[in-house]
Amino acid sequence: MKEIIKGIILGILILLCISGKAFGFGESQARALSLGGAYTTLARGTETSLWNPANLGITDARRSSFNLFSLGARIGNNGISVKNYNSYTGSFLDENDKEKIISSIPEDGFNINGNAEGIFPGASWGPFALTTKIIGEANLSISKEPFHLLLFGNSLGEKTTFDGTEGESYILGDIALSYGRSFLKKGNKEFFVGGNLKWLKGLFYEDVIEAKGEVLTLATGIEGEGDFALRKATGGYGFSLDLGFASIIGKRITIGACFFNLLNNVKWNKGTKEQGYKVVIDSLTAENSDDDSVFLDEDYEKDIGSFNAHLPTIFRAGFSYKLRKVTLSLDWEQGFEKRAGASKTPRISFGSEYHLLKWLPLRGGLTLGGKENFAFSWGAGLELKPFFIDFGMSTQNAFLPNYGKGLALAISSGLRF
Repeated sequence: MKEIIKGIILGILILLCISGKAFGFGESQARALSLGGAYTTLARGTETSLWNPANLGITDARRSSFNLFSLGARIGNNGISVKNYNSYTGSFLDENDKEKIISSIPEDGFNINGNAEGIFPGASWGPFALTTKIIGEANLSISKEPFHLLLFGNSLGEKTTFDGTEGESYILGDIALSYGRSFLKKGNKEFFVGGNLKWLKGLFYEDVIEAKGEVLTLATGIEGEGDFALRKATGGYGFSLDLGFASIIGKRITIGACFFNLLNNVKWNKGTKEQGYKVVIDSLTAENSDDDSVFLDEDYEKDIGSFNAHLPTIFRAGFSYKLRKVTLSLDWEQGFEKRAGASKTPRISFGSEYHLLKWLPLRGGLTLGGKENFAFSWGAGLELKPFFIDFGMSTQNAFLPNYGKGLALAISSGLRF
């Protein structure tokens, strides 16, 4: 029976293997991660290119800074926790176990997503900043039906479809020139505007352009077929423009907002190919599951011309309130597409930073919505001026990593003068 199930979902496994390259912006900023992503109004120096370039115009941000390194990565899903995976893997599943597994997968399907980011030496001086980084995103969504088939099988005459599978992944190099300035001051209020102009170097791209199939259980065996096709590229170039705003109200309150990828385009023109698979299931039974009842009927790869792809536009707005030793922050993030690097579900983040000692900040955060559903974050830093180093960690849908459905880690270091 296990061999039959393996054959039925062969097409899905192929898609997972070739589309699961898990590599967001802002993920490498450890302070931001430990505050749950509530960082739009707190970013300073080279960080502003990732969160809000208008902050470069704020007086306390006009110090020179140098980024030594920033590295961060996140991977997560919307269904299975680490604890459940370890409990069920290799074990006999009774009906109660199967019901728990299938109930953990949302009705709109199973989603796995990952991203990574590395920022290499960058600098800020006055109202300008120049940063270089590599970013990557991956997103794969699979409908719930294949998992139901895997766990419970098919009734006689029942048809299961594999439609609704979507996937996209990309890796980009990014050189960003950022600028921010004050444009209005009235009483104790000051308003700022800023922007990022980014040159993009495409390193890898892959998306699912076709994914459909069906399985039908008959008295003679299981019949079915599936078609899967990908579009791939290994090089390209493009641009992106971000636009941000900020305002200081008195000495304690800062508000801000930024549109990322407001205008953008990436032209993929190297190694552009289409790769496709056709899977056929012919009268599959327990007796012939080791034969050729499941086979790749067609496997092709062809060159295609250059194509354009855009990055998802994302809007962020934030608020922060500073006290002597404590800083509180709040962010709203809104994507407009369900894609790698974006979610149409709003994400609200809360963050708090407390300086236990002048050089030892402790941080915590809470995230609701977005791809994470909810997440806890925490971290700390060492501020030995002008040197600093920050560490951050976030767990998805649980406080402890073992019970979570995702994990993010980041470390960043630099100099502030």
